[in-house]
Order: sequence, then structure tokens, then C-alpha cells
Amino acid sequence: MIPRQHTLNTPYLVGPVHCYSAELAGELVLFDCGPPNVEAMAQLQRDIPLERLKHIVISHCHVDHYGLAAQLQQQTGAKLLPTLPRSPQAQQNAGAYRRSAGTASRGRISGPIHDRVQRTYQRPGPDLPDPAE
Repeated sequence: MIPRQHTLNTPYLVGPVHCYSAELAGELVLFDCGPPNVEAMAQLQRDIPLERLKHIVISHCHVDHYGLAAQLQQQTGAKLLPTLPRSPQAQQNAGAYRRSAGTASRGRISGPIHDRVQRTYQRPGPDLPDPAE
């Protein structure tokens, strides 16, 4: 298994984001999926045979890493695997994440986590705190 890196442009101050695809046990897995915009989706469609996508692993809850998760899951039927910590605060955030990801519409995610990330990335300032702390 040799992971393939995909670099996606974002509209955020952090700049481009990387996600990775790999064959694991004969199944195509995508690690992170990029921001919720048309350009990122088009790039993934060019780079990855999405009809073969079986799993989407989300490394952490920043919109540039999970933004296309709901749309990809809906389009491909891939299983979504967020890697979220088990603390009570993290579980509360995980519920907000699932509600947020469930409101995908035309490649855009809305909800409380998205709003916090948007405020953070669209202006200079500290990053979001780790929910496990």
C-alpha cells in the first residue's frame, strides 16, 4: 500500500490541505476529504475513482479536513469514520459534528462546528482548542 497525496486548495488562511487515498485490504480509503467547495470536489473526482471509494477517515474536525464528507458519503455510499477522542466534551462535539455533517447541501456544510472553524480560519488568530483538553 502506497498512499497517494492529493493537494486541495482552500478558501481559508491555512492555504492548501492534503488528503490521502490508499488501497487497504482491497478497498479504497480516503483520509480526510478537503473543504466544502466545488473546486475541491472536482479535484477529487479527477484524482480518485470515487465509484470505488469504500471508507472516508476524518483525522480531525476542521472544515478543510471534513468539509466534503457528507457529500462524498451520499454520492459514493462510503462509510464515514471520524477519529474523535472519547472524552465527554469530545463526545458532545462528535454529536455536533454528526449534526453538522448531516446538513450538507450543494457541497457546503453548516452548523456550529463549521461556524467556529470559519470564524477561526477567516481571520488571523488562535486555532480552535483541542476538544479533548
